[in-house]
Amino acid sequence: MLDTTRSQKSYLRQILDNFPDGVFTISSELEIRYVNPAFCRLLGYEPDELIGTLITEYLGDLDILTFCMAEVSESGYCNDQETIFKRKDGSIVNISKNVQAVNDEDGNFKEILVSVRDMTYLHKLNKDLTLSKHKLEVTNHDLECMIEDLGNTHKQLVESEKLASLGS
Repeated sequence: MLDTTRSQKSYLRQILDNFPDGVFTISSELEIRYVNPAFCRLLGYEPDELIGTLITEYLGDLDILTFCMAEVSESGYCNDQETIFKRKDGSIVNISKNVQAVNDEDGNFKEILVSVRDMTYLHKLNKDLTLSKHKLEVTNHDLECMIEDLGNTHKQLVESEKLASLGS
């Protein structure tokens, strides 16, 4: 039985260590208890720099934490929330997070499990798309103005030709 438990723990550790999204757990006091390698890479820290610290040191939006914690207390989870984290180098990373309450064998609250996915590239693409859309709108407006100017110039040329015809 002991070997089976060790084997299961080893298997679960391998899954978490190789999971592509960041995973961490926090206590009800918001102290980080566990981090996987992907979460460390995402923020640029070593595990021992994160474990034992408060998650509030890395969150860029504390209001979303309050909202999410209330939702976890009420329903046991809080999914697909977007927020920002601060990296070790001071830069910001946009993330999408899923939060789940973890209970002990007796069903009592134990800690909070959080998975995070880096959304920075998606945010950059959205920003680029918005900028491109704006540029296209400006170009479209400029083209409409040019077409209107060409129409007016055409009318003036027709009038000039009529007057020249009448003059001769």
